[in-house]
Amino acid sequence: METNIFMELFILTLIGTSIFNCQKRIKQGVAWAFHTSILLSVLLIIVSVFMMVIFTKAAQANCNYIDISALILWGIVFIGASYNLFTTRKIDITTTEVIEHPLIGKNKKHTFRSALHYTIINKHDQHYAWKEIVIFFQKRKVHISSFQRKDYADIHNQLVIHGIPEHQTEGLQQPIKQFS
Repeated sequence: METNIFMELFILTLIGTSIFNCQKRIKQGVAWAFHTSILLSVLLIIVSVFMMVIFTKAAQANCNYIDISALILWGIVFIGASYNLFTTRKIDITTTEVIEHPLIGKNKKHTFRSALHYTIINKHDQHYAWKEIVIFFQKRKVHISSFQRKDYADIHNQLVIHGIPEHQTEGLQQPIKQFS
């Protein structure tokens, strides 16, 4: 069975990049990214199992050779998609706490009282300017953007009320570069 490996790699790169971007959005507390990441992972698992079965059946029917490179590629895709499926956690941010909802297992709650410190980063592009709070907990950090969250000020006030120290980030402003 002949396949175009470049087309497979291109599609896998697109889906992998989408999953990576969903993981970034999950850390910011965006709800749609959790469901999108799970759907893409399930899609990759189904496609990789299908492709491994097809390559094995084609090798049995042809008996000339087994396309080991394709089996390895789709096996790696299967392992990566399974890993993403089991490690993806939905993050809900309320005005008093951060709640992690894993697909399998118990929910973990982090109150703003338990935060170690936070930083505020000023971000901007050619059209908008916004602030982002990065809250550091014992084993997790959470990004909260004023662009995406209407309760950004309430969350910042909770950190101030609980006496969580702010670390200054003068040199960490991250403008988006303009292309000429």
